[in-house]
Parts: sequence; C-alpha cells; structure tokens
Amino acid sequence: MPYPAHTLHAPSPALPDAYTLLNRAEAAAVSAVTTTTLDRRIDTGVLPVVRFGHRILVRRAALDAYLTAHDPAAPAAPAPSDLDRDALLTYAQAVRLLRVSMTTTDRLESEGSLSVMRINGRRLVRAGALADLIDRSSHPATAGPLAGRHA
Repeated sequence: MPYPAHTLHAPSPALPDAYTLLNRAEAAAVSAVTTTTLDRRIDTGVLPVVRFGHRILVRRAALDAYLTAHDPAAPAAPAPSDLDRDALLTYAQAVRLLRVSMTTTDRLESEGSLSVMRINGRRLVRAGALADLIDRSSHPATAGPLAGRHA
C-alpha cells in the first residue's frame, strides 16, 4: 500500500526511512484504521512506539512490519538504508524529524538526551545523535507478532 504523499512528511536525506516517525493520525491513515483502533493496538502492546514525554509516535518501519505480519500478501518493506551518522542536520530539521516542539527539543538538549553542536552561532545535530535518541525513546511491543521488538 503506497503512503499518501499529502499525509506524510518527507524523510530527511540524512536519516533512513527506518527513522521516519508518524503521528497517530498518519499511522492510522497508512494502516486504514481509525485512530481509536490504532490506540487500542498501542495500548495492548502489539505495536511498538516512540515516546517523547506524552507524545506518541510510530516508526514507519515498525508499522510496515506490523502490517506485513498481519497481511502476508502485503509487499515487504524496503530494506533500511545505511545511516550516515556524521551527517549534520540543522536544529530546525531535527525538530521536524522528531515531530515535537522546539521547547521539547530544547528540553531534550538541556537534560543531555540530545547532543547539539554549536558552530558559528548555529545549532547542529549529528544524524547519529538523532537516531540514538529515537532508539533510546523506543518502547517495544509486548504482545503479538512484534513482541519484544522495538519501534
């Protein structure tokens, strides 16, 4: 099932698709269910998620794996591309990729969860640091075919 271009944010060239995050409404649209059904899948632990405070996001790769596990006829998700860990993103790009507010990103930086470099007054984030934060904020599925698998 192709992803509706109007509902998804384009992935950054610095991060592979495996790190593309969807909000609950986008994940529900991709999986052709209501947000209530998606929330039930998250609450019962069959779908792994990424959490930043109260914000709940779903990795596109995890959603693809879930849909493939429940519909074997579905096309397999593309293999993740390699991550260029040293690629630099602007702070604004990092905020957009994390799908959180600037204030939340500032908090993640101040508490040491996100490593930010300052060069000539600009705040830059290494793609590897962003990917590590997403990995640390992932919560595994606790039931179903993806049990034990992180988002």
